[in-house]
Amino acid sequence: MAGGDPRGRRGGRADQPARVAARRRGRSGQRLRGRGLRSRTRPHPAGGPAVPHAATGRGARPRAVAGPAHCRGTRGNRCSAEVPPSAPGPRRPLEGIRVVDFGAYLAGPLAPLLLAGAEVIKVEPVRGDPVRGWRDGFYVACNRGKRGLALDLHSPEGARVRDRLLAWADVAHHNIRAGAAPRLGLDEASVRAVNPRVVFSHGTAYGPLGERPNWPGYDSVFQAMAGWNIENAGEGNPPLFNHLGTLDILTAAGSAVATLLALYHRRRTGVASSTAASLLNTATFTSNETFLDESGAVAPCPRLDGDQAGLGPDYGIRPAADGWVAVVAPDEERFSAVRAIDFPSLTTTEALARLDAARVPAERVREFHWFSVWDDEENLRTRQVVSYPQREWGELRQFGAYWDSGDLPLRLDRACPAVGEHTTEILAELSFPPGDVAALLRCGAVAGPELPVTETS
Repeated sequence: MAGGDPRGRRGGRADQPARVAARRRGRSGQRLRGRGLRSRTRPHPAGGPAVPHAATGRGARPRAVAGPAHCRGTRGNRCSAEVPPSAPGPRRPLEGIRVVDFGAYLAGPLAPLLLAGAEVIKVEPVRGDPVRGWRDGFYVACNRGKRGLALDLHSPEGARVRDRLLAWADVAHHNIRAGAAPRLGLDEASVRAVNPRVVFSHGTAYGPLGERPNWPGYDSVFQAMAGWNIENAGEGNPPLFNHLGTLDILTAAGSAVATLLALYHRRRTGVASSTAASLLNTATFTSNETFLDESGAVAPCPRLDGDQAGLGPDYGIRPAADGWVAVVAPDEERFSAVRAIDFPSLTTTEALARLDAARVPAERVREFHWFSVWDDEENLRTRQVVSYPQREWGELRQFGAYWDSGDLPLRLDRACPAVGEHTTEILAELSFPPGDVAALLRCGAVAGPELPVTETS
């Protein structure tokens, strides 16, 4: 979800909880005209054109600052792009970068998670992220590697903590709707009033411009908007509801990339800027499989067949005697090899051996292999799977790094936090004396698992 409100409705989400894997999505096109060049979307009854723009955007109002924080090698009031050779290298990518994550659900908190190696503080309401108890797997998957602070952003006392967090941060990231953010002091103007050097990153539903920036957004709505329900159903079939989360995840990845670009820009120039990513932009971007030809017609492109078995005999899944095999034959030689195989008469193992001998990329369609992945000690040794204790659920095993940074280790040593698990630790680091911490606890502005929670109206 993008454009969420901590107090708003709960919307569709998808992600991988520990020991559970998302299903593979089919390749998708869309029926919007002009995929890649122009688009035609039906206006909402409330009005407002759905005009796609860049999948991620730089804010229109960059701020020049005296210099970025945590930057080695400065020249005057600008940051040097060069690191002195004598400076020790970071132990993790983005080490020294501080991120405060006010996001909820999926698209919001997943982007800060992808900033591997940065110090990320997850801020959630004193009663917890609204996704808790509804889709706990989303919370588990999107918040590992972070410390947790439970904070009442609506209270004056909570606002004091919020401002110290913002002053501490290099990046402020959230997916709160534009109308709700000012009430929480988390719109760009309010954030920059506290910290003009911060990179402000915002995940939205329809983007920051036009008549829809305050509309909530849900992954499934934008999948329908982009034509995924039609294309993943197969030619001639009625629309098919797809697994949730595809566009949420891609929007989060786009937001993380845009945030990295903004951090690099600040390092080179000393200018702090903002970024925006939206589900609408992602939906349009991921459906660019064709174009309008000179006559204005949509050019042909591969489409899922009516049996939902593939894009054609050379690109899809084939039924074997004991399961299914996924096959891609990229040229005529290998396509001929595929045609020569009688898949129903062979087991999947036999079919894969024949395909391997013909150099045809293929794999067994797996359903229950995830458990063997989690329990394989070799995967634990190589960090393909990581294991750590979690305060509420005990031991968790999750997939390892999303990518490999060579000899730079990623942050895979911390499970998702319990509600406010690190509240007192973070407050101490923000220079709140013990007496102030006690007062914040008494008034219900903060909370934690071993701390009393005061009922607030």
